[in-house]
Amino acid sequence: MTNMEQVMRLIWDGMETMTVDYKRDFYKNLHGTDFAKDIAAFANCPKEGDKWIIFGIDDKSRNIVGIDPYSYIPLDSMDNFISAAIEPFVHIESEMFQYENGTLAYIKICADNCDRPYVIKETCGKGGQIEMGDIYIRKGTCNLKAGRMDIDAMYEKK
Repeated sequence: MTNMEQVMRLIWDGMETMTVDYKRDFYKNLHGTDFAKDIAAFANCPKEGDKWIIFGIDDKSRNIVGIDPYSYIPLDSMDNFISAAIEPFVHIESEMFQYENGTLAYIKICADNCDRPYVIKETCGKGGQIEMGDIYIRKGTCNLKAGRMDIDAMYEKK
Protein backbone atom coordinates (compact mmCIF):
# COMPACT_ATOMS: atom_id res chain seq x y z
CA MET A 1 0.00 0.00 0.00
CA THR A 2 1.38 3.43 -0.90
CA ASN A 3 1.70 6.24 1.62
CA MET A 4 -1.20 8.07 -0.07
CA GLU A 5 -3.44 5.00 0.12
CA GLN A 6 -2.54 4.52 3.78
CA VAL A 7 -3.26 8.19 4.58
CA MET A 8 -6.63 8.00 2.82
CA ARG A 9 -7.52 4.85 4.77
CA LEU A 10 -6.60 6.57 8.04
CA ILE A 11 -8.70 9.62 7.13
CA TRP A 12 -11.69 7.40 6.31
CA ASP A 13 -11.23 5.54 9.63
CA GLY A 14 -11.25 8.94 11.37
CA MET A 15 -9.73 7.71 14.64
CA GLU A 16 -6.86 9.26 16.52
CA THR A 17 -4.73 6.56 18.13
CA MET A 18 -1.24 5.90 19.47
CA THR A 19 -0.06 5.84 15.86
CA VAL A 20 -2.26 8.51 14.22
CA ASP A 21 -2.68 12.20 14.99
CA TYR A 22 -4.78 14.74 13.08
CA LYS A 23 -3.94 18.42 12.97
CA ARG A 24 -5.93 21.23 11.41
CA ASP A 25 -2.89 23.29 10.38
CA PHE A 26 0.67 22.55 9.40
CA TYR A 27 3.40 23.76 11.75
CA LYS A 28 3.91 27.52 11.30
CA ASN A 29 7.65 27.07 11.82
CA LEU A 30 9.64 24.24 13.29
CA HIS A 31 11.54 25.83 16.17
CA GLY A 32 8.61 27.62 17.85
CA THR A 33 6.10 24.75 17.66
CA ASP A 34 5.60 21.24 19.06
CA PHE A 35 7.23 19.71 15.96
CA ALA A 36 10.22 18.18 17.80
CA LYS A 37 8.03 16.92 20.66
CA ASP A 38 5.54 15.35 18.24
CA ILE A 39 8.21 13.62 16.16
CA ALA A 40 10.13 12.34 19.21
CA ALA A 41 6.95 11.14 20.92
CA PHE A 42 5.89 9.10 17.90
CA ALA A 43 9.43 7.72 17.42
CA ASN A 44 9.40 6.62 21.09
CA CYS A 45 5.93 5.06 20.83
CA PRO A 46 6.09 1.38 21.79
CA LYS A 47 3.67 0.33 19.01
CA GLU A 48 5.38 -1.25 16.03
CA GLY A 49 4.88 0.11 12.52
CA ASP A 50 4.67 3.52 10.91
CA LYS A 51 3.15 6.48 12.75
CA TRP A 52 1.28 9.31 11.04
CA ILE A 53 0.57 12.99 11.58
CA ILE A 54 -2.07 14.10 9.08
CA PHE A 55 -2.65 17.81 8.43
CA GLY A 56 -5.80 19.50 7.14
CA ILE A 57 -8.21 17.49 9.26
CA ASP A 58 -10.23 19.12 12.03
CA ASP A 59 -9.24 17.45 15.34
CA LYS A 60 -12.77 17.26 16.71
CA SER A 61 -15.10 16.72 13.75
CA ARG A 62 -12.55 14.85 11.56
CA ASN A 63 -13.80 16.94 8.63
CA ILE A 64 -11.35 17.75 5.87
CA VAL A 65 -10.56 21.48 6.13
CA GLY A 66 -7.28 21.62 4.22
CA ILE A 67 -4.10 23.53 4.96
CA ASP A 68 -2.61 26.64 3.43
CA PRO A 69 -0.22 25.14 0.85
CA TYR A 70 2.28 27.93 1.57
CA SER A 71 2.55 26.76 5.19
CA TYR A 72 3.97 23.38 4.18
CA ILE A 73 7.65 23.05 5.10
CA PRO A 74 9.77 20.96 2.71
CA LEU A 75 11.13 17.60 3.88
CA ASP A 76 14.77 18.69 3.68
CA SER A 77 14.04 21.55 6.12
CA MET A 78 12.26 19.13 8.45
CA ASP A 79 15.20 16.69 8.26
CA ASN A 80 17.68 19.48 9.02
CA PHE A 81 15.67 20.54 12.05
CA ILE A 82 15.28 16.95 13.29
CA SER A 83 19.05 16.49 12.97
CA ALA A 84 19.60 19.56 15.17
CA ALA A 85 16.78 18.93 17.66
CA ILE A 86 16.46 15.17 18.24
CA GLU A 87 19.02 12.49 19.01
CA PRO A 88 19.41 10.02 17.42
CA PHE A 89 18.07 11.14 14.04
CA VAL A 90 14.42 10.22 13.30
CA HIS A 91 13.64 9.06 9.78
CA ILE A 92 10.44 10.63 8.39
CA GLU A 93 8.67 10.95 5.07
CA SER A 94 6.34 13.80 4.18
CA GLU A 95 4.20 14.96 1.31
CA MET A 96 1.57 17.57 0.51
CA PHE A 97 -1.25 16.64 -1.88
CA GLN A 98 -4.62 17.76 -3.21
CA TYR A 99 -7.71 15.94 -2.04
CA GLU A 100 -11.23 16.93 -3.03
CA ASN A 101 -11.31 20.72 -2.52
CA GLY A 102 -8.39 21.05 -0.16
CA THR A 103 -4.69 20.57 0.37
CA LEU A 104 -3.64 17.90 2.85
CA ALA A 105 -0.21 16.84 4.10
CA TYR A 106 1.25 14.09 6.20
CA ILE A 107 4.38 13.23 8.10
CA LYS A 108 5.13 9.54 8.39
CA ILE A 109 7.41 8.59 11.27
CA CYS A 110 8.90 5.47 9.74
CA ALA A 111 8.82 2.07 11.43
CA ASP A 112 12.58 1.69 11.01
CA ASN A 113 13.16 4.15 13.88
CA CYS A 114 14.12 1.60 16.52
CA ASP A 115 16.93 3.25 18.49
CA ARG A 116 14.83 4.45 21.43
CA PRO A 117 14.90 6.62 23.40
CA TYR A 118 14.82 9.64 21.10
CA VAL A 119 15.89 12.66 23.15
CA ILE A 120 15.42 16.38 22.60
CA LYS A 121 18.89 17.85 22.16
CA GLU A 122 17.98 21.51 21.60
CA THR A 123 15.59 23.66 23.61
CA CYS A 124 12.71 24.65 21.34
CA GLY A 125 8.93 24.98 21.27
CA LYS A 126 6.74 27.87 22.27
CA GLY A 127 8.69 29.86 24.86
CA GLY A 128 11.34 27.12 25.12
CA GLN A 129 8.89 24.68 26.73
CA ILE A 130 10.57 21.69 25.09
CA GLU A 131 13.90 21.44 26.87
CA MET A 132 17.17 19.79 26.04
CA GLY A 133 17.17 16.30 27.56
CA ASP A 134 13.40 15.85 27.47
CA ILE A 135 12.07 12.50 26.31
CA TYR A 136 8.51 12.37 25.01
CA ILE A 137 6.32 9.35 24.35
CA ARG A 138 2.95 8.81 22.73
CA LYS A 139 0.40 7.46 25.22
CA GLY A 140 -3.06 6.95 23.81
CA THR A 141 -3.70 10.11 21.82
CA CYS A 142 -1.38 12.35 23.89
CA ASN A 143 2.29 13.25 23.65
CA LEU A 144 3.69 13.30 27.19
CA LYS A 145 7.05 13.47 28.90
CA ALA A 146 8.30 9.93 29.45
CA GLY A 147 8.57 8.72 33.00
CA ARG A 148 11.12 6.36 34.49
CA MET A 149 9.03 3.27 33.71
CA ASP A 150 8.58 4.39 30.10
CA ILE A 151 12.33 4.78 29.69
CA ASP A 152 13.01 1.42 31.37
CA ALA A 153 10.56 -0.22 28.92
CA MET A 154 12.39 1.38 25.97
CA TYR A 155 15.70 -0.08 27.12
CA GLU A 156 14.16 -3.50 27.82
CA LYS A 157 12.94 -3.69 24.21
CA LYS A 158 16.42 -2.96 22.78
